[in-house]
Amino acid sequence: MKPFARRLLQVATILFLAAPTVTRADCPLNRYRFGAGPPVESSAPTQSFSFGSPGSCNSGNASWDLSGGKLALALQPCTRDSAECRIRDTFVLHGPPPGTQLNVFIYLEWNTFSTEPCGLNSCQVKHTIVLSAGARTDSSTYFDPFGGVTSVVFFKATVGQPFDVTAKLAIESPEGGEGHANGDLRFIVQGGTLTSCNNYNEQPTPATQTSWGRLRAAYR
Repeated sequence: MKPFARRLLQVATILFLAAPTVTRADCPLNRYRFGAGPPVESSAPTQSFSFGSPGSCNSGNASWDLSGGKLALALQPCTRDSAECRIRDTFVLHGPPPGTQLNVFIYLEWNTFSTEPCGLNSCQVKHTIVLSAGARTDSSTYFDPFGGVTSVVFFKATVGQPFDVTAKLAIESPEGGEGHANGDLRFIVQGGTLTSCNNYNEQPTPATQTSWGRLRAAYR
C-alpha cells in the first residue's frame, strides 16, 4: 500500500469511528475510497469526510446525503491515484394496487471540474459516473476540464416490490491533477409515489402517457 493510502486509511478509520452519525443497519451500505486502501463502508444516510488542505496535493473529500439523493467527490494527489464514492438506497413504489408495473425514469445530473498539470493526454483527469437500477446500468467517462451530463436508466418497477438504485462517482488523477464531481439523483414515474430506506424526500415528477413517450424517445 502506498504511504499516502496507508496514512489516509488510518485517518479515515479514526474519523469514521468517531463520527456521531446515525446508521441504519437494514439499509444498503454506501462507501468511499481514496488511493489503494480498502473502501470505508457505512449505512449512515449522511456522511462527509475530508483530508489534507484544499488546493494542495494529497487532499480530497467525499460526501453524500441520501435524503436528497446527493453525492460528491474530490481528489488532488501528489502522485497518480484514484478515488471513488458510491451510494445505494432501496426504493418502493406506492399508489396503484400492489403488483402494478410502472415505468420509472431515473437520472443522475452530475457536474465535473478538473485542473491538469500539463496539456498532454497523460495529464488528463478521468471522471467516471455509473448509475444502475435492477439490471439496467448507464456508465459515462469524461476527461474535459468542465462537464455536465445526465446519466439515465429506464425500467419497469412493480408497486410494493423493493428495488435498489446505485450511483457512483470515480476519479483518476495524474500527479498534481485536481478532480471534482458531484451528482443529484432524481426520478420521473408514470404514476405513484416513492419511499426509500433512507427517507429520500425528493418526490418523483409525474409523467403522462404522452410525455413519457417523448421522454423515452429523447434518451434512446
